[in-house]
Amino acid sequence: ADYSPPPPHDATFARGGTSRLDGTMTQLVALRERGERLDEQDVRRIVDLYDGEVAFADEQVGRLLDALRERGLERRTLVVFTADHGEDLHQHNAYFFHSPSMYSSSLAVPLVLSWPGVLPEGEATDHPASLVDVAPTVLSLLGLPVPSFFQGHALLEGGRVPREAARRLAFSETSGRIFGARTPEWRLVYNPEKLTPPAPGGP
Repeated sequence: ADYSPPPPHDATFARGGTSRLDGTMTQLVALRERGERLDEQDVRRIVDLYDGEVAFADEQVGRLLDALRERGLERRTLVVFTADHGEDLHQHNAYFFHSPSMYSSSLAVPLVLSWPGVLPEGEATDHPASLVDVAPTVLSLLGLPVPSFFQGHALLEGGRVPREAARRLAFSETSGRIFGARTPEWRLVYNPEKLTPPAPGGP
């Protein structure tokens, strides 16, 4: 949970200025508990550290892809890149992290599939999808059976993005008390208790 990229990525995106923040959850929680507001430089410091973490992750993915190429496995390997959540960086309700958020900053994640010679390059879609769709999609691409108890759908047809989305609705929830549903055109958030979810340091 700490924003702590390893060197040199801890300074890659530093934009100068001074900030009291070190990127630790402990410090951010303590500031919220005391009701202290963060100024623009403090928020920028956290965003810069987060961007450094993304750059470090990108570097590791690059190492993996290089290793596949060096071993001649690139065309025999289905690469799937995704994430379990995004991140709130003070855009909404002064949230950092992601667990309290029902916003797209935390709910929208990439799903990138690459298999040279099998999947077309550069095809993209904004069809609704859910993390439960990842396993059925991978299994179907590999020609393996999808267990009947899986809740997800295979997102591709013959390795291509279909004209009609495989699912019409994608669901989300937080704390088991706020629920969301999304279509290509709309997003519904159902918050019957009118909760402001707890974030590190308070609601």
